Amino acid sequence: MTIETRFNLKEIAFFIHNNDIVSFPVYGIEYKHGRITYSFMERKSQTLMDNDSIIHIEEKRCYKSIDELAEFYKNIK
Repeated sequence: MTIETRFNLKEIAFFIHNNDIVSFPVYGIEYKHGRITYSFMERKSQTLMDNDSIIHIEEKRCYKSIDELAEFYKNIK
């Protein structure tokens, strides 16, 4: 069985996170219950006390460019 994904590891994906448009390289890919989910590493390490966090986003919410993301949200009514 072959599963096609929109992104490969380390490719840049654009998505909305905490009401901001952000872009991160794909850190991990998971296929579970018929859905593809991408993992992204959000770096917060400015001091030793800060922890990096992993963001999990469904494939349908990830876009290859900021223009593609804007076009999708422009067509929502």
